[in-house]
Amino acid sequence: MYDNFMADCKREMYVRKLSNGDLAKMTGYKKSTINAFFCDKADREKSRNVAEAIAAVLQVEI
Repeated sequence: MYDNFMADCKREMYVRKLSNGDLAKMTGYKKSTINAFFCDKADREKSRNVAEAIAAVLQVEI
């Protein structure tokens, strides 16, 4: 569901030279939450709230 969104985020993070830790500080979520959002575990549901926070910081569409 979030495959294209995560790719857009990773691309934007690369361009801005941001790490998951930087993104955590900018969104207010823990680094472990950001790491979990970007991991590829099929049994893990992605949080819409985390996605919206990341989208707002990186200015990308979900």
